Amino acid sequence: MNYPLVSIILPTYNGEEYIEKALESLSNQTYPNYEILISDDNSNDGTYSICKKFTLNNNNIHLSKNKKNLGGTENFIETLYKSKGEYALWAQQDDIWHKDFIMKLYEPFSKNKDIVISMCKTAIFDEDEKKIIDYYNFNNKFNPSNMNNFQLAKNTIKCLFPGSKMVKFNIFIHGLIKSIYLKNILNNYLGLFATERHLLVHLALIGSFNYTDELLYYRKIYYDENRRKHTKSYKNRNVWYAPFRNFIQINFSIFTSSHLKFNKKVFIIPIMIIYYFERFLLILIPILKNILPLSLYNYFKSIYQINK
Repeated sequence: MNYPLVSIILPTYNGEEYIEKALESLSNQTYPNYEILISDDNSNDGTYSICKKFTLNNNNIHLSKNKKNLGGTENFIETLYKSKGEYALWAQQDDIWHKDFIMKLYEPFSKNKDIVISMCKTAIFDEDEKKIIDYYNFNNKFNPSNMNNFQLAKNTIKCLFPGSKMVKFNIFIHGLIKSIYLKNILNNYLGLFATERHLLVHLALIGSFNYTDELLYYRKIYYDENRRKHTKSYKNRNVWYAPFRNFIQINFSIFTSSHLKFNKKVFIIPIMIIYYFERFLLILIPILKNILPLSLYNYFKSIYQINK
């Protein structure tokens, strides 16, 4: 069987504590045709040395080091453009992948040409790696495998009632993605994307998302968000995170896309109207809690909760 090249994009910065485990799981993938592109963002710890050891015994691993710190998002984008794979995987320096992660996520692509992203059930573990604290799965009404383009794009940026468990569609950005679409979106995107969902809503209009209900990915979260605030991209992301800018960015990217027909492009108009209407309701409804009859308040709450 002819397996297309998969490019694993691994931007890293001061990751000496976890990078070895991440690279071990990535370099042991059963998928036979992949490359790992590691871009060290001018780390000042032992990250580069640890990565260098992995290149000695694996010709598929390519390591570079930036002369100055670019920030996580910029580092990822620059490394993605250097990749040659038909598929891309955005890897994080502190996560773990099952050895069959790529193989099992590739299989649906070989059967369905409309798929643009393939992702699996994900376990979330704490920074101490002592326990799994949550799972991201989609075996409910939000299973993307059962949605058309409009439904998928709408639910990718869906707002939910405060206190509800969010639909973690953003985890799909760390699945297996057709590179040509991801690169095209980034080429047309104005400034930095404030959230992965901005890219995903565009991808959702291009094709379908596959969900594999098998635990193949282990993602770490941190109690201290300051770990992520050292980079320029984090500051720039916050600067760009404003409703009007987001609206311009998403619409410009979609309407200038060479991969979307016009009838799919116009979907973004009602989708964004729904999105901002839901945001408005989610601000308004809690304010009205003390004014509305309890039965009416609970009715509104039930509409926007995932776990009814």
